[in-house]
Amino acid sequence: MGAGERSPVGRVEELTAIRSFLARRGPGALVLSGGAGVGKTTLWEAGAELAGRSGHRVLATRARDAETGLSFVGLGDLLDGLPETLFAELAAPQRQALDVALLRAEPTGAGADPRAIGVGLLGVLRRLAADGPVLICVDDIQWLDPPTADALAFALGRASGLPVALLASKRSGTSSQMPYPDEVVEIEVEGLGAEELAELLSARLDLRLDAATLRELERVSHGNALFALEVGRRLVRDGVPHAGQPLPHPGGVEDLVGSRVAELPADVRRVLLASALGDETDAACLGDLVSEDAVHAALTQGLVADQGTSLRPAHPLLGAAAVAAASPAERRALHAELARIAPSPDRRAHHRALSLSGPDDGVAAEIAAAGQQLAARGALVDAVVLAEHALRLTREDAPTRPDRVLELGDLLARVGHAARVDALLDVELERLPKGAPRARGYLLRCDGLDADTLERYEQHLEMALAEDIDDATVWALALSRRVALVVVNSVERLDVADDWSREALRAARGAGELAAMEARQARAWVLALRGRPPASPSERADGVTVSDAFRSVARVEARRLTWRGELREARRLLVDLYEAAEDQGEDLSLVVTLVHLLELELRAGAVAAAERTLELIDANGAGGIISLPLAARLRAQLAAFRGDRADSRGLAEDAITLAADAGIRWDELEARVAGGLAALAAGDPLAAIAMLEPAWRHTRDEGVDEVGAFPSAPELAEAYVAVERVDDARAILAALQPLVEAQDHPWGRATVDRIRGLVAVADGDVDAGCEALERAVEAYEARGLGHDEARTLLALGRIQRRRRKWGAARIALDRAAARFAADGAEGWAQIASEELERVGARRPASDPSALTPAEGRVAALAAAGRSNKEIAQALVVAVSTVEAHLSRVYAKLGVRSRGQLAARIGDEALAESEKVRGASPTDATRPSG
Repeated sequence: MGAGERSPVGRVEELTAIRSFLARRGPGALVLSGGAGVGKTTLWEAGAELAGRSGHRVLATRARDAETGLSFVGLGDLLDGLPETLFAELAAPQRQALDVALLRAEPTGAGADPRAIGVGLLGVLRRLAADGPVLICVDDIQWLDPPTADALAFALGRASGLPVALLASKRSGTSSQMPYPDEVVEIEVEGLGAEELAELLSARLDLRLDAATLRELERVSHGNALFALEVGRRLVRDGVPHAGQPLPHPGGVEDLVGSRVAELPADVRRVLLASALGDETDAACLGDLVSEDAVHAALTQGLVADQGTSLRPAHPLLGAAAVAAASPAERRALHAELARIAPSPDRRAHHRALSLSGPDDGVAAEIAAAGQQLAARGALVDAVVLAEHALRLTREDAPTRPDRVLELGDLLARVGHAARVDALLDVELERLPKGAPRARGYLLRCDGLDADTLERYEQHLEMALAEDIDDATVWALALSRRVALVVVNSVERLDVADDWSREALRAARGAGELAAMEARQARAWVLALRGRPPASPSERADGVTVSDAFRSVARVEARRLTWRGELREARRLLVDLYEAAEDQGEDLSLVVTLVHLLELELRAGAVAAAERTLELIDANGAGGIISLPLAARLRAQLAAFRGDRADSRGLAEDAITLAADAGIRWDELEARVAGGLAALAAGDPLAAIAMLEPAWRHTRDEGVDEVGAFPSAPELAEAYVAVERVDDARAILAALQPLVEAQDHPWGRATVDRIRGLVAVADGDVDAGCEALERAVEAYEARGLGHDEARTLLALGRIQRRRRKWGAARIALDRAAARFAADGAEGWAQIASEELERVGARRPASDPSALTPAEGRVAALAAAGRSNKEIAQALVVAVSTVEAHLSRVYAKLGVRSRGQLAARIGDEALAESEKVRGASPTDATRPSG
């Protein structure tokens, strides 16, 4: 079928409906209707593959327009490959009729009787259905040859009591060649949105487009998947067009609809072209450009569709053909007229820009002003488009050109288009006047892919600082970037950076908002890493109402709260920042906020949620937003928190190497903490010390007083105790205690108790040590710090086991195993289970009867092939609840994958799946974060 190779993108609702239909395992029909290329065939393929995996016998045919006149070609496809024994059991007239229809025998007499063919097909279906459900799959059923359609209609009309169903796809606006069974569900397959188109182009073509181009592609394609892929292939071949140039259209458009468009009267064709060029144009507005009769003709002929507030081509292929048929001069002239009737200043500026082919300083100024208004409203993606147009229409020798270049560069950097920043500055940087404009250009270089290492970043920054800067804004920006370089990249010289950040704040008082934001954030990073909250109004968080979430102080505050273990408050800030970035189209802010949410989920111990967040980061982090060191250390952290003893140490070592090569100390420190945790999971405290000691010493030497940043202390102390270096563990405790007390640090207080407990046990005061560890467990639990809670329980259980306190050990280790399992930390859950075995506790039962009823329902649906979201919808619970149940199921049954689960519980999965097949799908709860 090929569905495995071309899985549907953005079709969660349709796939859910298909799965529900298949789960019924009874008669009926599901018809997928949609326009040419919208993706209904891909869904049909996926449905056929799902049916095969869930135990259906799948009979399939793909109808073709050119084959409509060929009798029984569809029937031949449907019955191809079936065993001869099925036909041998039929009565002789039925078997002979089918053999003739399938060209396996010569006709006799008057030829095959259509009724005998139908009866024979019904006999085959009955024999197949005796062994399990049957799904007949017909693609493009409107082109199914009539004899096959008649035979199917006959057989399905008499198979109502059998588990035989029909899955068909159909072109919208056509009729099926056969009547459907009584129970029929028809799904209209609609176009994909911009996000789904982005996923489609990335998956199929490895093509990543910026948000503005994606929105234009969505507009001109109506979300049609085939159309979008054909456009994407052109873009891969020829490159993405510059602002003002239309997107290319598929090469087959002319063959499909070009002749029809070419034959239209000029005024009707003009209506179609206007609807393709202006997505806000309604019928009343078009009355100013063409006659009402032309608009009426376009509507009645099905060329355009009235959407209420606008007219759009009835099919994207029609719109593309109209654009292709129009000359550039004709398109520009129509854009000029559309500008006159545009309902908003930004749409008027858009059409004005597209009406011109060369520079025009007056129009460029108008468009630049409209872009600035959009940026001020937070509509950054649209602002980028207008800024590109403004630069295109500005003469190379115009005094306003440097400002236009820098405005566009700033916007591209803010939405995370690093590669486009580089492309712009490759051409324009040396043309910028020396002094503040040139310094701004070098600062923008810091936001591009060219600054791919710390050395390159520092070079661009030093070149900016070397310019004669007489502009407060540029000076404040340069100082702020220097702080960011030292603090956020190198994590060093915090005492010097403290002074620089104060100077940047002073310079920013008379500067613009961008400089003020960067200066406030630079100061916030220094204060956060020094373990100090913002002290003055100029240093405090600016909330999430700003137009640039990436540069907001709120982002730093969310990190500080996460380090302190105040996860609820941190999550609230990060979710607000994420939603603000999503609303404003800020790719950079969106991805960076997701990174912080992933880090928060790991602190909470929610490994499964962190894995989902990483998928979002991967989906949104194209174009250089995510550096290789950052991507590597996120995967290392996930593996370490999961307890993956096979791969986590190697991932951490790779991340450390990448970060060191790039000169990004922050990622190196984070990767070292992950590597230390991975080494402890593997039972190698010496390797943990080798990983963690450099991180601990660096943060101490460079003045990182925030005890929750780069949290190596508890893991390093545990490793020291394990190798009997108790004095070193005691030194960590002595360094932490005054900082924790001065900062009133929630995570720090629990961690001091955790380390104090380990040291006390090592010193022989086991009772005091266990009491300290129990206090740490309670404190971590109260703060929702699930990973630290479970790790401390594991340490406590091990100590109790060595004391031969079997009951206490079982309780602690069982709690640890359950918490790890519920959070998706499968490796750590296994470690805790192994410790339980050592105290004589039985491993969790590997018998499915040991599952609770709720766990059994979840296990059955998972084994039947349902995703976590689909299980949540079927059982009307949250996705996180499903994940928790599955983690416990895996631990109890001793399996690690859905495939192993299905093999373990066998037919029970199908039986339980049937019990919940009537459940009404509901929206799953919003993912955490």
